[in-house]
Amino acid sequence: MVPQTLIELFLQAVATYNKRDALMVKREGSYQPISSQELLQSVQQLAAALVTLGIESGDRVALLSENRPEWTISDMAILSAGAVNVPLYPTLPASQIQTLLKDAGVKAVVVSNAVQQEKILQIKNRVPSLEKILLIETTEPQACNCLSFESLLKRGTEVLGKDPSLFSQLCQRVKPEYLASILYTS
Repeated sequence: MVPQTLIELFLQAVATYNKRDALMVKREGSYQPISSQELLQSVQQLAAALVTLGIESGDRVALLSENRPEWTISDMAILSAGAVNVPLYPTLPASQIQTLLKDAGVKAVVVSNAVQQEKILQIKNRVPSLEKILLIETTEPQACNCLSFESLLKRGTEVLGKDPSLFSQLCQRVKPEYLASILYTS
């Protein structure tokens, strides 16, 4: 079967190649592999968690992060949920991010670290559609009413434990004509 969506292409690549080092990440001075199966599991967990947050097909989810494994996991999870990824340059100032979030009608934003989190906290009240902030690197999520990436993966595990077919059902709902991303350039 020829993949018709980006998520089908991802799933086919995992099934076909099943690499032990699908991604490599530098941690504590050395590169560590992330296998295709680990990557898929994280995507499944995050997609399930996004659905529990009320992310629906067509919703916009921004991704404000540097290049890292969680970027790829977030991108595939957003697409798996039928939502639209709105990737933003992490070098943008808060004022420009505000304009883009408002224009896209972003419902949630995934941020990489405290620097990106602070930008979002500065503008959150001026972006009416923004409901959730998801933190990859946990700083103090409770202090800002944010959700940690780690807690979302755990939530996804629990949801999938109760409904193992959820991820498959989500992916089957995604149609080739669905919008995948909104890219803003300079």
